[in-house]
Amino acid sequence: MPAFVAHPQEGAIIGSLVVGYGELEILLALLVRWIIDDQDFAFRTLYGQRGESARITTAKTITFISLRHHQKRQEFEDMIDALRHCLKIRNQYAHGNWLQTPHAISFANVENICQQQDKADLGKLTVQDVTLKKLRQQERYFVYVMQLIEYLIFSFQRERGAQSTFAPQAPPKVARPNL
Repeated sequence: MPAFVAHPQEGAIIGSLVVGYGELEILLALLVRWIIDDQDFAFRTLYGQRGESARITTAKTITFISLRHHQKRQEFEDMIDALRHCLKIRNQYAHGNWLQTPHAISFANVENICQQQDKADLGKLTVQDVTLKKLRQQERYFVYVMQLIEYLIFSFQRERGAQSTFAPQAPPKVARPNL
């Protein structure tokens, strides 16, 4: 935690990305609910299993038939791809070991060297600096993905007659940030 004390702005954004990813998941479950028109099945199926990646894959699988010929299929596929990128961002920080270097907050992932064939050698750790600029780009991307999922939710609600007064607009695209 000393790295976060020394870099509170960066720490706040990192915390927001790690914890906030759960908000994207709940929105995904709501979207699936509206696509398949079954809230109980959507939530029990997605949250009845552990693991964020598995939930994304399951969401794609259980909506496949409903979206097979749907005009929103490509937007859904693009959203799934964007959500997977958010998960990669989240995971690198959630599983990182944090340190403070003289010029930045940095992290290394011990899991990476332990998954290699060689012996675990801490000297082979790759330390990555995290800049405030990069974190703000990633945070903007998370917000974009949230807005994209909300747009799809409103679109399917409208299609099902549950939302008739609000005409959703897709959010402007945001460039995919680096990990």
